[in-house]
Amino acid sequence: MRRLLRDEQGVSLAEVMVATMITALVSAAFYGFFFAFAGDVERQEARATTLESIRPAVSSLVIELRQAVDLESDSAVVERLDATWASLEVVFYSDRLEDAPGPERYRYFLDNCAGNLCDLMREVTLADVGTGPNWTFTGAAGTTRVLADVRTDGPEPLFSGVSWRGGTEATTLQCDLASPCTFEILRARLRVDPEPGNPSLPVIEIQEDVRFRNAAT
Repeated sequence: MRRLLRDEQGVSLAEVMVATMITALVSAAFYGFFFAFAGDVERQEARATTLESIRPAVSSLVIELRQAVDLESDSAVVERLDATWASLEVVFYSDRLEDAPGPERYRYFLDNCAGNLCDLMREVTLADVGTGPNWTFTGAAGTTRVLADVRTDGPEPLFSGVSWRGGTEATTLQCDLASPCTFEILRARLRVDPEPGNPSLPVIEIQEDVRFRNAAT
């Protein structure tokens, strides 16, 4: 009877404190894991969203370059290339739009720069009706933003011309009508920041080498 009465007295204060401490430790570990997991999910979502915006932009650029035409008949598909970050520009002509009277003039450049981040822009000008085969482009250009938060502090240029002479890779960073852009490949190296100001998210880097269909060989 005395043993039964002693068992019915309940738990001691020390036992309650130990149980509380164990519960607190388990809860802290759980919430720490939960918030770490939630943060990782947010980072992966930001990265996935950025990749979703990069893929169509790169695909469009690849199609435009592969369909590029040598408008000046000088064995150069690209009319102008300036790989300098401060004045980056690449200009070429591509016959991509079926309803257009002739090839379109494409110009890629950087705009809205702040620090080491810029927007990659695309400017498209339709050929003047009835001016072929020596097409002119005097109409208003349509400008769209292709990508936001493109980093401009990388060691490699965003655009560069690549050709092989005697088995050696040669790189062109500047060319124009006076010094024709006679290379077979345009190399694009995109570095996009998924979430500016968040150092825990690595910069997304994509490189694409596009060979022209009618390049000089």
